[in-house]
Amino acid sequence: MSSPGSALPPSCAEPLTRAYRKSRPCVHEGGRAPAARRAPIPDRDRCWFDRSREYVEEHEGEWGRQHAAGVRMALRRYQFGTDRANGWARSPGIWERVGVRPPPLTPSEVLAAHVVAVRDSPLWAPKTRSFYLQVLRGFLRRFGNPIAENRRLWAIDTTALNRRWLTKAQLTAIWVACRDDYDRLAVASTGYNGLRRVEVLRLRARDVSLAADRPEARIWGKGRNGGKYRTVPVSKHLYGVLVSLDRHGAEPFFPWKATTFDLRLTVVGRRAGLPFNPSGHTLRRTFGRLAYYAGVPLVSVQSIFGHASPAMTAYYVGVDQAAMAAGLARFESAMEA
Repeated sequence: MSSPGSALPPSCAEPLTRAYRKSRPCVHEGGRAPAARRAPIPDRDRCWFDRSREYVEEHEGEWGRQHAAGVRMALRRYQFGTDRANGWARSPGIWERVGVRPPPLTPSEVLAAHVVAVRDSPLWAPKTRSFYLQVLRGFLRRFGNPIAENRRLWAIDTTALNRRWLTKAQLTAIWVACRDDYDRLAVASTGYNGLRRVEVLRLRARDVSLAADRPEARIWGKGRNGGKYRTVPVSKHLYGVLVSLDRHGAEPFFPWKATTFDLRLTVVGRRAGLPFNPSGHTLRRTFGRLAYYAGVPLVSVQSIFGHASPAMTAYYVGVDQAAMAAGLARFESAMEA
């Protein structure tokens, strides 16, 4: 009896995603998962996969190995996604996620409406959508689909559609809805002190000085090999939580992983009656926006955030035309006085 892997087409012969490889025991050289455990590509998708393989192989020498792997994976994800436990064909692809049903099975079947659905989708950040569209456009151009030459069709709005801030009332409601000190730590550190989630997870008792007159914390910022340190003042909300938790030495204030941190914010947000699930990043942006519009200088917010550029801080707080006009009016009033 032949193994399921013997029926795999050439387009599925290379290793799958890194997450998938890690979830399987590696018994072959090169870290590849056993072929018998990789699900075959459905027949209806073979044309798309064969064309995408041909397209990537033509340009792999020009692009380089890493970029070629990213293009190959993006083209596959248009048909269906990946699942850590079960491999291919277990989660919806890009077409299905943006509401394109039935999905196009060949490059010539892709229509302008399909491109618009991906381009305007709020499911991905602008940079991610831009990469998916760039890959798709090159793929369609290679196989002669005329919509690839319509420049206006592929222009993407760089404004993040899912960028949210809470109001002061919503932030207060989340604080009231906290169940214990760990909920309060998650909300106070992000929504009342502007810290990143990873910075809260790295925070140890030895990094905090809880002097009553001037409490402050030495924050270890983000970074692939460990970020930079900065010292920030501790807000009254966060001060009370840190005192209550009573940690010492190298003990962490939040002893669990990032998933637990996110889950606690989700539960608290639902208890507070929010129409969406708040994240630590949402609360961090909310802190910056409320602080800026309360009169805190943008440079001070930048220092608390740990941003290298004030332009990034302005993006976080959402400085709009009205705020710029008000600032210009204050400048003119000061010059006339």
